[in-house]
Amino acid sequence: MELGFDVSDVLPQNITAFRQEEISRLNYSLPRRYHSAYDSRRGAAVVHSKGEKIQLIIDRLGKKSAEAQSLGSSITSFLQMTVGNEQSIYILRESELVLGFIKVGFKPLFIMDQNGNQSETRPLCVLDFFVMEAYQRRGCGRRLFEFMLQDLSLHPAQLAIDRPSTKFKSFLRKHYNLVGSVPQINNFVIFDGFFRYNKPKTRRNRLTDDFREKRNRHVTHDGLMRANSWSRKSQGSTGSAISSRNSTISSNTTLPAIENKNFPEPLGPREPKRSSLRELAPRKMSDNVQNAHWRVTQVPQTIRRYRGSSVQRQNTTFNLFGIKSKHY
Repeated sequence: MELGFDVSDVLPQNITAFRQEEISRLNYSLPRRYHSAYDSRRGAAVVHSKGEKIQLIIDRLGKKSAEAQSLGSSITSFLQMTVGNEQSIYILRESELVLGFIKVGFKPLFIMDQNGNQSETRPLCVLDFFVMEAYQRRGCGRRLFEFMLQDLSLHPAQLAIDRPSTKFKSFLRKHYNLVGSVPQINNFVIFDGFFRYNKPKTRRNRLTDDFREKRNRHVTHDGLMRANSWSRKSQGSTGSAISSRNSTISSNTTLPAIENKNFPEPLGPREPKRSSLRELAPRKMSDNVQNAHWRVTQVPQTIRRYRGSSVQRQNTTFNLFGIKSKHY
């Protein structure tokens, strides 16, 4: 891919690696310019700074990769490289031609093994891989992939690959003998030996975890109930006496004496309620008149205030506007 400018100053080696931190610093150093319609009609703008050159290279490569994979939009761009999980991009060039790239980064994933157990891992993932079509089957992709593995000290089976194409799968099968893949539900592909290099944080199986938890709670509850019932049956009069004597001896030898004399004494048995003769006497019709005054005294004072008088009870409320109003 020809870009129309010298790339040797920004890509000094045949394969140059750019980390996310470096691209973020270059992004902040870019001049903030507003392009007019006249600038767009003139064609390609003149590129001057290092950051502008790298931005143009990455954006062009990401667009070519999206077209080759028939994607609606590119998944690799200069701005996307400024955010993410420790992403890195390796760019391959020969003289003034840029031939391809590979982008990798860490991602937290839920991965299932061959037994259906799900585990949470944070592996290094191949997020995008592209070589110009005219330079495929010439060893360019192999050089890129090997350089990335050596730079990060990785094994090919250690990687998780995001939606690999048919060409990428055949590439891995041919050069690294990665054949047996474990099906996943998140569009990532892992191969046999992945869990040998990536230690999972937690393992869980959605089909059996709920059943195991319920069974463990049931067994624990039953075992505790049986142990309590056995201990109650095994303790007789002799056993209780011995245990009480041992507890008394241990408390006298180990625990200090209680000096607080204000400690409340234990309550004794409740005394039976004594009813008055008035309550025990049989009720008569005349009691309704004679005990009228006694019943009034049992009514709350707020209600008794307005009983038997001509003064009505005053109700004070607030309307919707917060104005105090009185109703009689």
